Amino acid sequence: MQSLTVLKRDKFSRRIDIECPHCQKPVPLSPSHVTKLEDGIEILGWCGECRRSINVDLPAIGGYVWSPS
Repeated sequence: MQSLTVLKRDKFSRRIDIECPHCQKPVPLSPSHVTKLEDGIEILGWCGECRRSINVDLPAIGGYVWSPS
């Protein structure tokens, strides 16, 4: 899986914004998506701009959800 650029991690709002690898627009991951990432589950995100799917897992966003251990 390719590495994704994390634009913002907001633990208080339980939201992570990543950069779409196809069009470079921001893609917000919802709190339910973030919960799945915390549990180690790969998720499927969608870019609202180019309408392409993005596979996201922990290694793709740097190996951690909120901060490095």
